[in-house]
Amino acid sequence: MLFKFIDIVRYGIVADSIGNVQNGKFLVFQKIQGVGKALQLSSVQYIQKFSAALVGKEENDLVFQALETAGFSVSEILGIVNVAESYMRLVLSNQQIESDTQFSARFRALGQNLWKLNRMLGIVNASDYTLKDDFNTDEFFARYSTLTAILKELQPYQAFAVKEYAHLQQYIEIYRPIHELLATERAVAEIAACAKIWTGAICERHCRDPHK
Repeated sequence: MLFKFIDIVRYGIVADSIGNVQNGKFLVFQKIQGVGKALQLSSVQYIQKFSAALVGKEENDLVFQALETAGFSVSEILGIVNVAESYMRLVLSNQQIESDTQFSARFRALGQNLWKLNRMLGIVNASDYTLKDDFNTDEFFARYSTLTAILKELQPYQAFAVKEYAHLQQYIEIYRPIHELLATERAVAEIAACAKIWTGAICERHCRDPHK
């Protein structure tokens, strides 16, 4: 009976903590990050206990924010509320992501750069497009670089939105050969410019002193 009573008290602590979440007192989370170990709960058990009172009752964005404030990792949280999948769907449909977290901000930036590239190149969707040839190449390089950098940051979470990432990859396969072609042309132009400067310097030197 003693152990049962202790368990009830332990889970009561967790329940009280969850109650604080429901009341919006997120700062309380930061003081109880060590409770899971004290209660001899695995990280999976602990986050499940924490989120049980919220999942299905609160919006996923709120649950994510609460658990993030509690100190759980993004991967642990996505196992409870898979906002990565919903964010990717919004990105692919060019819709606004209303959430205000650092994690959602990455997806928002991803969508902004994706659709800026699509508008720039004349792409309606990954299977229906006619590429333009009068776009700003400097802006293309900047947007493409930003897009690929964000995707690299989000790579650890691709397993939570496999279908959506596969769809996004179709756009990347359109951009990649364009980027490679433009990068090659730019490199050739830079080499030609350097050669011209070098040749001009030799000619100038020769004109000043034809014996050299």
